[in-house]
Amino acid sequence: MNARRNFRRTRDRVNRLIQLNRRLSARGRPLQENSDVLRAAVVLCLGALDALVVDSIVEAIPEASKRGKLGERVAGWLEKDGGQALKILAHPNPHRAMAEFVAEKLSLTTFQRTAIIEDNLKAVLGIQPPWASAAKNAEDSMNATQLREQLDQFSDRRNQIAHKGDVKTGSRAPETISRDWVERQVRYVWATGEAICDEIAKVYGPKRGRPKLTSRPTG
Repeated sequence: MNARRNFRRTRDRVNRLIQLNRRLSARGRPLQENSDVLRAAVVLCLGALDALVVDSIVEAIPEASKRGKLGERVAGWLEKDGGQALKILAHPNPHRAMAEFVAEKLSLTTFQRTAIIEDNLKAVLGIQPPWASAAKNAEDSMNATQLREQLDQFSDRRNQIAHKGDVKTGSRAPETISRDWVERQVRYVWATGEAICDEIAKVYGPKRGRPKLTSRPTG
């Protein structure tokens, strides 16, 4: 699954940023510079989640199309765009064309809020919510609701960083940000991304059959 591999590559980049913050702090660099490294890690981390949701859904579209399991949202898009539906039918590989069509539609949405992620997993692929599994893998004694709350708060902080430089309206200095908090929050994102891939793989991954028996040499 390319989506999972790319997600893990970005995870490594985020972890290196956090390690950079640790080294800079040990050298006594200015606090503002140290904190901005952590803010970069926050933005990159949630960018990875956004990309994973889109890429993992799109990767599953050809198989979902072959099985006739595309969700009602895809049907709605096609109903509104009959010309595109005809182009897909005429394509040499209509299942791949369907994936490209869905990718274009999903590109218009940001996938960092839990409600939007859950809605599209269900409406496009019929995938169950990943929160319970993600909460279990996060290893922090939390339930699905608590995980969702943490992820949405993390998304809010990302937006404040990306759009306002982490400075609240009426303030002059950026909000305080700690390495421990960032490490904990990105762990929740990594657990969520892996859970999303697992849930999709359960439904649309390769079917496992009995291994073929190899014939024994005679004579």
